[in-house]
Amino acid sequence: MAFSVLVTGANRGIGLELTRRLVSQSGTDQAKHVFATCRNTGDCKDLDDIKEKHDNLHILELDVTDEASYPRLVKQVEQVVKGDGLNLLINNAGFANNQPLHELTSEQMRHMYDVNCIAPIMLTKAFLPLLRAGSHANPDLSGEIMCWKRAAVVNINSRMGSIADNGMGKFYAYRASKAAQNAVTRSLGIDLRPERILVVSVDPGWVQTRMGGPNGKISPEESARRIVSTLSKLGPEHTSTYMDNLGEPLPW
Repeated sequence: MAFSVLVTGANRGIGLELTRRLVSQSGTDQAKHVFATCRNTGDCKDLDDIKEKHDNLHILELDVTDEASYPRLVKQVEQVVKGDGLNLLINNAGFANNQPLHELTSEQMRHMYDVNCIAPIMLTKAFLPLLRAGSHANPDLSGEIMCWKRAAVVNINSRMGSIADNGMGKFYAYRASKAAQNAVTRSLGIDLRPERILVVSVDPGWVQTRMGGPNGKISPEESARRIVSTLSKLGPEHTSTYMDNLGEPLPW
């Protein structure tokens, strides 16, 4: 059974560790192709090191805010997967800052929204033909089954995307963009359910990355391990939901 994955923002942090784990899995969870995107393929040594050991890794260039480049990216993936399609799209690329209210600008709000909300939905739209192909390419996954090996879109979100869980304020642009991404996830899951494409929003946890800072509670490696384990257990009842990295539901 062919199983192909694309991870955006894969040159560091959570995206890098997701890529590392996905290319190295064995048995029924082994991916035939893992596509890892980064903004500059000439400066992604960690990905290059992984590729030396795993020939199922394909490193592709992508700035998620450059929508004009999406058709080229889709074509590159299609040339590799052919009729098997794409099974799992992980929209991981993101941006965060914490400008205080008196310094916040509309430009900062727009940029955060572009990266964290518009890019995931437009990239999903661009890859929809390949996700549809992936959904129908595996005869072993018959009936109404929805799972990550058939076709799934995973939006890496944040607990800060929860309006109900916001008890400390601040992070205006980031919170708003991630809450908007959650709204997109909810609608996509409803609209794509008839095509058996599962859509979920996942909080990776407070991770020790450049974005999460050194005080994060878990390492990128642990976050990736939990996320992949959780994704492997998802079914139709999980589509259009918002969860933590262990699969526990989060309040919208």
